[in-house]
Amino acid sequence: MSTNALSPLKPLARLGGTSFLHDGGLLNLSPSPDGRTLHTLCHDGPAVVFTSWSADDGRKLSASRLRRKERFAQSAGAIAASGALVACTDRRGDGRRFCVDLWAPGDARPKRRIEPEGAAESPGDLEFTPDGAGLLRSQAAGVERWDVSTGELVWSVAVPPLGAHWAASALAPGGAHVVAVRPTEQRVELRRIDDGGVVRSLSLDVGPSRRFCLSRDGRRLAARTDLSTVTVFDLEAGSVLARLTLPAVTQVPTPDGLPELGAWTFSPDGGALLVAVRTHYRTPAVVTMYELPSGVVRWQSTGPGAWGFRFCPTGARVFAVGGRRVRRLDLDTGAPLVGEMLPAAEALRLVVTADGRRVVTISDAQAHSDRHAHLWDVASGRVLRELAASELAASADGAVVALDGLPVTVLDPHRSDVRAVAPGPVGALAVSPDGATVVTVTSSGDYRSRTLTQRATDTGVQRSAATYHGRTTAIDAITLSPDGRSAATAALGAGVVHLRRLDDLTDRTPLTGHRRLPTCLCFAPDGLTLASGDPKGRVILWDVRAATARATIELGGPVRSLAFVPGGAALAATHGPAITLLAVADGAVVARLDPGDSEARALAFAADGRLFVAHADTTLGVYEVAAVVTRARAPRGDGSARPRPR
Repeated sequence: MSTNALSPLKPLARLGGTSFLHDGGLLNLSPSPDGRTLHTLCHDGPAVVFTSWSADDGRKLSASRLRRKERFAQSAGAIAASGALVACTDRRGDGRRFCVDLWAPGDARPKRRIEPEGAAESPGDLEFTPDGAGLLRSQAAGVERWDVSTGELVWSVAVPPLGAHWAASALAPGGAHVVAVRPTEQRVELRRIDDGGVVRSLSLDVGPSRRFCLSRDGRRLAARTDLSTVTVFDLEAGSVLARLTLPAVTQVPTPDGLPELGAWTFSPDGGALLVAVRTHYRTPAVVTMYELPSGVVRWQSTGPGAWGFRFCPTGARVFAVGGRRVRRLDLDTGAPLVGEMLPAAEALRLVVTADGRRVVTISDAQAHSDRHAHLWDVASGRVLRELAASELAASADGAVVALDGLPVTVLDPHRSDVRAVAPGPVGALAVSPDGATVVTVTSSGDYRSRTLTQRATDTGVQRSAATYHGRTTAIDAITLSPDGRSAATAALGAGVVHLRRLDDLTDRTPLTGHRRLPTCLCFAPDGLTLASGDPKGRVILWDVRAATARATIELGGPVRSLAFVPGGAALAATHGPAITLLAVADGAVVARLDPGDSEARALAFAADGRLFVAHADTTLGVYEVAAVVTRARAPRGDGSARPRPR
């Protein structure tokens, strides 16, 4: 087999899927009347992508790209209930004002353009009327209704800012009413969407909130009246219906010190309110379903941030959106029914237990702030747990996995148990090969010193801690040797790998050869070889005893992950679209593997030699590579190479 040719890999299994996975940030979603189809709208650069999905299994049914004039951050969109018409904002020629284009999915050009008068700081919120004949636009300055067939303004209600307090308005999804609120006057106006006429005008103490939620029938209004309370008003009676207590702030709060209110919506009959709150960008959201008018919590669940909820008209199904993904939730428990996948643009880290039955991944949905850890069951392909975490480290057998979050936790993949062991987040994280110790590295506020702490993974009890000063002690990546006595570290801004004694961080020997920060560090099972890889595509195999480079390999493409095969005969590296196997003895290319239709991001080996690969399309592939691995030359104890088997 030529080492220059890609050898195709046939997966034994594929876990997860691309259900409800989008190419960009979601603008809006709309279930079909029967709840069987979900239409979504997301922005992808200068284009808006309209996609139809099967709500039963998350399969993509169709997609079309709607071109816009400009790419800009502030976007809004709406989808008619029939899915036959889409509205999305664009900028006019002067670039200072917003317009709204009406598209039929699949058309090359918009059917009509709506051009509101005056300038606006934001496009506001868009919503089609239930019959699809009108389009509502709500923003701080007021509410407008436009005729879809003619593009003409039907009516508008101005709600100008008063003093230092901005007014607000809210649309009821699929409903027949809109509400306008003047906080300084404590005045709430409920209006019909057909002619803008006032249904009722009430004096209500809505507090300082600028966000409101209106039920579909226009009878109930939710407002966040203080930091921890959402008040539900009965607009017919002009009184308070219920006061709902938001989940307590148990973690570090958001930068402004307040729990962050994500999505909220009433059920179609107004009998329940669904609210998502999270207290820090690294903590999962708490999603709560409140019964009304009792205020009793029907269920509460945790998961990734939810920035939009949408019920189908019958109320039988509810969908939650956050980042690039949509989930259909169980109305009785809040658990996700569809969309249990690697919800990210790429998987960053991958750990496999020795028996190959459990896999833990770290994935990045769009940014560092939305990273999550997922525990997979290999047999069923299901995600067993999802946790907010930005990094992971594991013992040699994968039985102990440490997760960097708020706080640092230890996960038992077999039992799905999680326990806190240290404050977080931390700068670097490692677990001893035997799984008994978790090592964390934290920085001082001025980054002039680092503290390395060792704690017991079962109790979190601190075993040792030492603080070191000066730039030479910077540690942004760390991995432990198989005997647990030494560590390899790397720091941002330097292409140097340091071999250190773990007890006192004494720098044994700096290893130079990388042009940029090594993103991957990995010891061979015997501890005699250290592998490092960088974003420029360079992999270096280091002789640990001699502290010299045994081989330097240029792979051509960012090296994202490294893993030694069981026994240490070869090293696997992901780079670009391929996986390359390198002989540990001399760095010779043993084989180049094609992981299939999707680019490989992270990889790990089970003890039985099966290769687990996290793909860019958010699936996990399981492969048999034993036949290829046997071509590698296994190193002897003295560092010489055994001959290849013929």
